[in-house]
Amino acid sequence: MKIVARALFTVLTHITRQTSLTAFPFLDLRFNATLPQTIHYKAAAVCGVMSNRMKQILILFIFVISTQSNADESPFYVGTWQSNEEKTLASMNEVHDIPEKTKLFLRDNFFGRLVNVVREDTFAAYFIGERPDKLVFRPYDVEVLSNSTIRITYYDEFTDSNVIQTLTFEENCYSLQVSKWNFKEYFCREN
Repeated sequence: MKIVARALFTVLTHITRQTSLTAFPFLDLRFNATLPQTIHYKAAAVCGVMSNRMKQILILFIFVISTQSNADESPFYVGTWQSNEEKTLASMNEVHDIPEKTKLFLRDNFFGRLVNVVREDTFAAYFIGERPDKLVFRPYDVEVLSNSTIRITYYDEFTDSNVIQTLTFEENCYSLQVSKWNFKEYFCREN
């Protein structure tokens, strides 16, 4: 798709150079990161010197590129996320009614080892040092509640029931409530 966008950009640049439209200050003739906006501005200027049929073709072409460029972006929750022991233990330590014996158990390398690989509609999980050669992805349903919160539902074969979890994203991590004491386990994006 980038090749098509570059081709359209080149055509529009050539047309603007062949007309008096280069005098307009909003026509930046360099290829830049805001390609859809640049193409839109160039197309708006070029349409003033084009036939109606050419305008229709150009508008359709721009629509296809705009739709595809938005479709190429992954949702904010897609990625590889590793359990973050430091943030999780800080959350656990804020809860005062957890028995000390349980806290000691959870502090002993319990968190920080799980990795979740999340795709748009499937996920896989493994522990650091135990990654299989081929990950097994399981389906899940996602409901986007806001630009920083989703609710996922997936079937858990061990409990033979659906699991519903709400994930809240902030500062390149997400958190979810864990255990009967409702502290948060944090997972941070891997680079």
